[in-house]
Amino acid sequence: MEMNAFLKGMKDPDLKYTEDERDEILDHMLGDRTWRAHATKTMEECAELQCALSKHITGDGDKNNLLEEMADVYISLWLTAIIFDISDVDIEKAIDVKLKRNEFRHQVRKKDKHDLER
Repeated sequence: MEMNAFLKGMKDPDLKYTEDERDEILDHMLGDRTWRAHATKTMEECAELQCALSKHITGDGDKNNLLEEMADVYISLWLTAIIFDISDVDIEKAIDVKLKRNEFRHQVRKKDKHDLER
């Protein structure tokens, strides 16, 4: 998407889809390609996000570009969930499992740091 069009849309206070409207758009997008094409597109969108993040690491990043690429990845992941019949409940549970793992790691690091200070 051309950046000026993206920024114009970001400033539009009336641009807000309902969940049903979003679902309708996603369903239409699903009909445009095969599942393999959607999987490939998801990988491409993740690569573009990787590039945007790399630019931030080198100090040449643009927050609006990062936001645009993040939105593309979210959309691609929504489509991926639909294609592979992965429910929101399953995604939320998987996220909780991963967060729990990181919570444990954080507690271990905190304990290790505390032990080192003694």
